[in-house]
Amino acid sequence: MAICLAPGTFVRSAVPPHDFTSPVTISPLALQPQAVGELQLEAGWLLESDNDLFGGWSAMVDWIDDSLLVGSDAARVMVLKRPDLGMEEPRLGAISWARPQEKRDVDLESLSRDPVTNELWAGFERSNSVVRIVRPLRPVQSFSPPEMADWPANAGPESLVRFPDGRLLVVAETAVAKGRHDAVLFPSGVGGPAAPVRFLVEAPEDYRPSDAALLPDGRLLFLLRGVDWGFPPSFPAMLAVADPSGIVEGGVMPMRELARIEEPLPSDNFEGLAVMEEADESLAIWLISDDNFNSYQQTLLLKLVWENYRTRTRQKARR
Repeated sequence: MAICLAPGTFVRSAVPPHDFTSPVTISPLALQPQAVGELQLEAGWLLESDNDLFGGWSAMVDWIDDSLLVGSDAARVMVLKRPDLGMEEPRLGAISWARPQEKRDVDLESLSRDPVTNELWAGFERSNSVVRIVRPLRPVQSFSPPEMADWPANAGPESLVRFPDGRLLVVAETAVAKGRHDAVLFPSGVGGPAAPVRFLVEAPEDYRPSDAALLPDGRLLFLLRGVDWGFPPSFPAMLAVADPSGIVEGGVMPMRELARIEEPLPSDNFEGLAVMEEADESLAIWLISDDNFNSYQQTLLLKLVWENYRTRTRQKARR
């Protein structure tokens, strides 16, 4: 028996070398445009790569030149040209830290972009920090707000939105009560002189906020994620809107469901959300999934459309 077991002890497979050159392939999903709640699911794609910089995508934001900037929980980035406008190979890279970082410092979970300066604001779990990033993806300021210090290490600032007037809103993933999640609004930006406002975001009980984006009319669009613990697990998702105008200290901000993305629709662990306003007054809503570097999960990109968004917003305002 010892002789039979010995080869397994001394003969091991070679450790595969790092791969930073493999391209990212984009394959269209076989699906037909269809109504999903109040939205239209227009198209979807499967992204694959053996590149070490690829995978774990947990945040997304609209970027320059009709592209999306995607961030991972290892502080990697991908610039992805909109595949509905033509196929172009995505570019992979990383945030340029001034010093080596530990895992607790690079667990990027949320992104928001200033459309004027193209500065990014990023939320990092484990450290529960907010980081300001300038081009070319270089962190220049880091904040650890005491209001976020007691958020769970692995369920902290999953959603972050910076408003054009400088306000910054951050939402934790973990619920502190049924469907209610800690949130903080920094009225003059994180680190600014105005006192932060602590409140709760109310989501459907079985869903957690995994990302958020600012809509053109000032409301918030939330990506919510559920988990069905089968094998392998599945991740139903929901899109919902909320109005931040009524935020007060100790208050509750509710949200309204727009659409559910779950089987038999293309479904996985959707964590990244971006919104783009189109010329025809519709909104393109983009979702990307986090494969958690697991072989049984995929990186899916979906495009949903909110048709006549501006028209409906104006009609609602008149009513």
